[in-house]
Amino acid sequence: MTTAPIILFVYNRPYHTERVLESLEQNFLSYKSDLIVFSDGPKDMEDHDEMNKINAVRKIIRSKNWCRTVQLICAEKMLEQKNPNVMEYKKSSKNTKKLLLFKTTLFLAITFYSI
Repeated sequence: MTTAPIILFVYNRPYHTERVLESLEQNFLSYKSDLIVFSDGPKDMEDHDEMNKINAVRKIIRSKNWCRTVQLICAEKMLEQKNPNVMEYKKSSKNTKKLLLFKTTLFLAITFYSI
């Protein structure tokens, strides 16, 4: 069975990031899935509190293999709402017909990705 790549957008919410990754890890097909995480950068490079939160999020993502593979793409600054990396990924993945897109405010049921 071929699984769709899972795209996760993260920013500066370490608690939410860890919760969504834990819920994803518990899914039946996560061990067969590729996870691509887009981590947005800070709005203001001088905001050290925001940068600390962003770094904490990135550390959580790197802390373990949440899925079969985990690819973390980090932006140096905020890319606004539209992330061109998703479109580039889609263009380069010609064999991929589907992508699963998530933000950190979503927690997944254990059976969400079992079909």
